[in-house]
Amino acid sequence: MDTAIPGRVTTTEDGWSSGSISWRITGGSGRFVGATGIATGNFIGDPDGSFTDHQLFKLVLPQSAPRA
Repeated sequence: MDTAIPGRVTTTEDGWSSGSISWRITGGSGRFVGATGIATGNFIGDPDGSFTDHQLFKLVLPQSAPRA
């Protein structure tokens, strides 16, 4: 993967933070060889140190070669 859109983090004066980042999927291994797509992560950080992260992946898998 490489970074498609640079990450961004914002922190408020009362200690909350939030941010997001996107990665370009440029390959894989095993069942995912040749995969392409994008992954996006969004998060919220609580002043007490807890953290919630949501990630979304859009994968495009290559079509398998036809079987003879």
